[in-house]
Amino acid sequence: MEEPTIENDLGKQIYREAAGLKTSELLMRPAIVRGVANRITKDDLPEDLKAQVEGTEEAIRPIFHPSLIADKLLDR
Repeated sequence: MEEPTIENDLGKQIYREAAGLKTSELLMRPAIVRGVANRITKDDLPEDLKAQVEGTEEAIRPIFHPSLIADKLLDR
């Protein structure tokens, strides 16, 4: 049996197989991370990340003032 080298067919086949295996590994990690992310809730987050989400939610939440709404309704 010929010793595999990068120049011969056996070496190229081994390299290609190894590259395919590495590709599978690289693609699998993000898929697993996405799977975990899809299953966790805000309550599962570490405190610093939960605080980040809550701060953003607070910043984008519209501010309603009941008295202003009542005034607008009565003005119509």
